[in-house]
Amino acid sequence: MMLAMILEAGRCLDEHVVESAVEVDTGMRLGTGFPLHHGGPLWLADQLGLPAILERCDRLIAIGGLYVPGEGLRKKARDGSRFFDAIQA
Repeated sequence: MMLAMILEAGRCLDEHVVESAVEVDTGMRLGTGFPLHHGGPLWLADQLGLPAILERCDRLIAIGGLYVPGEGLRKKARDGSRFFDAIQA
């Protein structure tokens, strides 16, 4: 279920439903009760590693479109970037 949530959060960015990963993760924490210690679905994706997320998708894609990753996630994985690279401390 977390994988599906990560993918949908990525789609929200791809489709410009939200402006940033911070907005997605804040909305998920406040709106759905996403576990605070995981930060949010996109923060969790960064921690797990986007290539690992894509690998999991590849194993599950045959059971349905729910596991088809968006182009934004694929591009970040190819580029070696993360959802939270743009945030400055």
